[in-house]
Amino acid sequence: MNWLRNKKTVAVHDGNFHPDDVFSVAILSLYLGYVPKVIRTRDKNIINKADYILDVGQEYDPVKNKFDHHSEGWNFKRSNGILYATCGLIWKEFGLKIAGSKEVFDIID
Repeated sequence: MNWLRNKKTVAVHDGNFHPDDVFSVAILSLYLGYVPKVIRTRDKNIINKADYILDVGQEYDPVKNKFDHHSEGWNFKRSNGILYATCGLIWKEFGLKIAGSKEVFDIID
């Protein structure tokens, strides 16, 4: 059961889940090559221990694997003016590796 010890954890908000959360975890799973352990919580102590933080925590910092679009004054947009949600942020960070080409990456985005 060594593989369980090396499995990354993902924190996502609890309560109702949304397509944004589901697709974010799906994209991250494709990037990692396995389905990570998903923890649904709003407990900051638990969130801060996760390897990836998606759609919770009110912080976007891809260097720290924090991907939330709920911060106050969020205004991070694509060149076409569409705001990024968490799924888009995850795709922006990891999608090129998954897609295999810039053309496919752009089509999916």
